[in-house]
Amino acid sequence: MKKISILLSVVVLSLGLLSIPVGKAQAATGPWTEVGKKGCKVRVWVDAYTYSKKASTIDWYGETNGKCGTLNYTAYLRVSEGASQYQLKGSFTKRTPTKSFSINKLRKEHFSRNRVAVTLNIGSYEVQSHTITVKW
Repeated sequence: MKKISILLSVVVLSLGLLSIPVGKAQAATGPWTEVGKKGCKVRVWVDAYTYSKKASTIDWYGETNGKCGTLNYTAYLRVSEGASQYQLKGSFTKRTPTKSFSINKLRKEHFSRNRVAVTLNIGSYEVQSHTITVKW
C-alpha cells in the first residue's frame, strides 16, 4: 500500500511539473468581427502580446470562420499616431499565409508610442488584432 501511495505521489508531481509554463511567447488572437454578408466573421492572430527590443518582426495572419467566400484585404500596422506606411494586400478564403511586418522599420520612423495593432481592411470593415506592446 505504501509503494502505491509513493508511486501515485510521483505521478501527480510529474504531471504537475509538466504543466508549468516555460516562458514561451504567447500568441494573441483578436476577437471575431462580422464583415460583409451575414455569418461571415474574421479575426487576426499575432505571434505575441509583447515584443522585446531584440524582436525584428510581428508575424500575423487573418482567418475566417469559413462562411465568407473570397475576401480582399489591405493589412497595415495601426499605431497611436495613425497607420504605418507598410501595407500588404491580398485575398484569402479560409486563412492568409503567415505574414510579417518589420519592427525595425517602425523603430526607424521614431514612433513615440509603443502600442500597435495589425489591422485588416476588408471593404468598409476593419478587423484588428489585440493591442501589441513593442519595446523600443
